[in-house]
Order: sequence, then structure tokens, then C-alpha cells
Amino acid sequence: MNYETMVALADYFDVSLDYLFGRSALPRPPLDLTPADHQLLQKYRALDPRGRRTVRAVLEFETRLMEQNEKD
Repeated sequence: MNYETMVALADYFDVSLDYLFGRSALPRPPLDLTPADHQLLQKYRALDPRGRRTVRAVLEFETRLMEQNEKD
């Protein structure tokens, strides 16, 4: 099997080439998180459903605001 076919298979199954070749047990490489990112994720996971909805709403609002400012 050639390289292009392997890449196409990895893309189709949404896995890494290392996973296809059996070099990794992880289908995709882990996210490259900083310690601060990791801490934020832990705090988010500790929230109840209402808290998570609130965080997502604030992120959506801030993202839209940032995109709007970039257009201006």
C-alpha cells in the first residue's frame, strides 16, 4: 500500500498513521495542553451542567465579539 493510500485511510478513520501501523495505542495524538490549559479543563469538568452551559455561553459570546472586532 502506498503512502497516499495510508494517509487517505487515516483521514477516513480519523486516526494517526502511527495508530494504523500499530506504533501507538492512541487513535489520535493527545492535545498539546499547557499546565494552565489543563487546569482550566479540570475546573470545567468539575462544574455542574448549569456551570458548563454558562462557560460555553461566555466563550461563544467572546468568540463572536472577537470575530466582529476583527472585521472592523
